[in-house]
Parts: sequence; C-alpha cells; structure tokens
Amino acid sequence: LRLYEMFLGPLERSKPWNKNGIEGVFRFLNRVWRHFVTVDGELQHLDDTNPTKETLRVLNYTIKKVTEDLEYYSFNTAISQLMIMNNHFREIGTVSKNVFKIFILLLSPLAPHLAEELWSMLKPGCTLAYETWPIYDKAHIQKEDYEIVVQVNGKLRDKFSVPAGLEKADLLDLVKSREKVKKYVIGHSIVKEIVIPQKLINLVIK
Repeated sequence: LRLYEMFLGPLERSKPWNKNGIEGVFRFLNRVWRHFVTVDGELQHLDDTNPTKETLRVLNYTIKKVTEDLEYYSFNTAISQLMIMNNHFREIGTVSKNVFKIFILLLSPLAPHLAEELWSMLKPGCTLAYETWPIYDKAHIQKEDYEIVVQVNGKLRDKFSVPAGLEKADLLDLVKSREKVKKYVIGHSIVKEIVIPQKLINLVIK
C-alpha cells in the first residue's frame, strides 16, 4: 500500500484511487522476492564475482536517479527505475552481492519492510537503518562511444561513432581524416569549426 501510493504519480498532484493498481507494485515486490529468495527462505542467485560493465552502468544510473528523485519527492519515477534495475537482474540471473546490497538500500525508503527482511537474510543480526547511502560513480554512467554527425557548410557529409572522452582537437583531426569529409575540404580553407559536443561538427569552408 505504501509503495502503491508513492507510485501513483507526482506527490503534488491529485491522483485517482484505484485499488486494482496495487497489483502492479505487488508484482514488482514479488519478483524481487522470488528471484532472490528460495521457497525454503534461503538467498539465491547471488555470488561474489565482479559485476559487468552493463550492470555497473545500470547500478550507478539507478543510484543517481533514485537519489535525485527522493530529494524532489518524485517517488513514482524512483520506483520505476528500481523496476528497471530488477528487470536487469532477472535478465542476467546471478547478481553480485555488493550490487544486491546497494539495490536493497535504494529500495529501503520506499519498501522498508521488504528491504529490512532481505537485509537481515544477507547480514543476519544487522539492520540497514544505519547504513551509509550509496554514491554513484559518473564514470560508469558515461557511454563508451557516441555518434557524431559531420557537416560541411551545413550539409551532411558523414556520420560515425567515436569514443567518449576524446579531446576536441583529436576529434577534429579524426573528422578531417575521414575520406567522406576530405573530398569536400581539399582545395578549400576552413574558416570556422563549429563543434556541438557529442552531437555535431560543422566545417565552414570557402
């Protein structure tokens, strides 16, 4: 019931009450429980291996999203992101214990009873009430590459993927070395280089 009321929508808006909507969040909590707890009440699908890059990306984005949403009382979108993270867990099957701990901590302000129960199974005799809130690492959120559009005098001439973190000068050198771009630039002077980070480069020639 607590989670359902938070999931209805933005806190400051009036929302229609429909008890059938409780089923959605109830299914979410059940999915969390069934994936990680056996019928005998033992934890499952957890190990001590290092998480993959994709799991780290999902984890850190979820930390960022839930933290910011809670600060602005956007409980519904925080819950949605936790649902996305749980779907990721179901896709990969086995989850790192450290990742699972953080997931429980993020869930705890929204579904405290379930979170506390899972925490006591993971760390018997301990409560999560005094645990430190997780902090996201933005390095794991950044994409490894992105698509850049290249124009010459405002006309599309090329489009390709480049690695994230490339310096502006290196990016321009890379663009100018492309065969699709060189044939329009050779014999002309570049009078202006317009760079919109991670989106577009326009070479103005005469």
